[in-house]
Amino acid sequence: MNLAKILENVSYQTKSEELPEIRKITIDSRKVEQGDLFVAVRGRKEDGHRYIPEALQRGAVAVLLDSPKYRERYATQTTVIYVRDTRKILPKLATSFYRNPSREIELIGVTGTNGKTSVTTIAHKTFQNLGLKSALIGTIQNSVADKRIDIETTTATTPDCLELNEILRYCCQEEAESVLMEVSSIAMKNHRCDMLDFDIGVFLNLSREHMEDHGTMADYFASKKKLFSRTKKAIINSDDEYGKKLIAGCGSQPVFTFGIWKGQADLMAEKIQYSPEGASFEVTFKGERETVKISIPCEFEVYNVLAVLAICLVKGISLSDAVHALPRKLHVAGRYEMIKKQDTPTVIIDYAHTPDALEKLLFAVRKSGRYQNIFTVFGCGGDRDFSKRSSMGRISQQFSDFSVVTSDNPRTEEPMQIIKDIEGGMIKDRNNFISIVDRGDAIRYALHRAQPQDVVVIAGKGHETYQIIGNQTIHFSDKEMVLRYLV
Repeated sequence: MNLAKILENVSYQTKSEELPEIRKITIDSRKVEQGDLFVAVRGRKEDGHRYIPEALQRGAVAVLLDSPKYRERYATQTTVIYVRDTRKILPKLATSFYRNPSREIELIGVTGTNGKTSVTTIAHKTFQNLGLKSALIGTIQNSVADKRIDIETTTATTPDCLELNEILRYCCQEEAESVLMEVSSIAMKNHRCDMLDFDIGVFLNLSREHMEDHGTMADYFASKKKLFSRTKKAIINSDDEYGKKLIAGCGSQPVFTFGIWKGQADLMAEKIQYSPEGASFEVTFKGERETVKISIPCEFEVYNVLAVLAICLVKGISLSDAVHALPRKLHVAGRYEMIKKQDTPTVIIDYAHTPDALEKLLFAVRKSGRYQNIFTVFGCGGDRDFSKRSSMGRISQQFSDFSVVTSDNPRTEEPMQIIKDIEGGMIKDRNNFISIVDRGDAIRYALHRAQPQDVVVIAGKGHETYQIIGNQTIHFSDKEMVLRYLV
């Protein structure tokens, strides 16, 4: 595509009289090939302007940047396009280059501190059961129907805007009718979703997380709220404190609400009963009533199912059809994933890595009444929100019979210091916790100490198959460790 066409709706400056044809756009100098446009973006740790020489060496025919210093340095070597902020301009380039794919497909964005992966995955399976061809973009995988999308992504949860538009274009080519997409607050704050046309936006909940990026809950909420300035219809959990604020700020935008507290929402869950086998409840909408049974005995899973049913209702699917299309087993990798062998303790692997998620998880395990003792293995990530560590320790000690504090992606921090921060929220005199730095050893300790009538909850990493220690990423899977040691 001609670079001038890509830049049609962009304010820019250049000294080049004629702009070249562009093969593709990239922000990673290592991926530059002959004929590419390299966009220099400033990140948290790296400045893309430093990698312009490498990009040119690899064959970039033009560079888009926002640094006056580098503009002058490379103006005589290549076509230089100068803009005020490359990060804000990049979504415009991406949508232009990939011919604005979000306008050709129903795009459903799901946001919230917890539950994004579960809701999008369950909704994806529900759509398939209804005979609809849908696509999934999120933390665990990107796929159209059951076919994985072979497009590499470099960011967790929500891809960057170039990858995102490439994936959406692929979904259009595969004739997907809907795309269910996890939308993170970081993606909204860093403009990854700018220029996308969302048909439906779903708000699940908001609790303290990502303070290393947002600083305050106000900024965190504002980033989540940005999604709903881009959606035609909003679906909101009206039981959530921030959900109520969001509803009040939606103005004339159509809002569909869901909840558990009687009389407060369009779609309600009533008569909720929990048992060792799961949960059952009735859902009501405009006088209709249907019974739902799920295999996970957790209140948060009730909310997840309500969000899925709300998406179906907003799409015009009847309550009865939506309920009967729900998958029989709500299995999402690393989300309340149970492993049980004969004469061994039960193991539950879950992604819970925030205080709110850990508390709800352990409360649900306790409420199920299935286990004599709860052993919890968990840690906190390094180079991330320091303030949640003591809270995680307090919650684990309060809701578990025994806790094993360990590592969870310590990154460049000293693992033992992170553990000491967690222990700061725990009462040492209770003697109901131990700290083991090596996560594999921690899992083995808990499994060997627990009895067949007990449960070992391993929280924090869920589906992840790696540990980040220092600047190295090494293979590590909680599930693989359990299968190795659960004998």
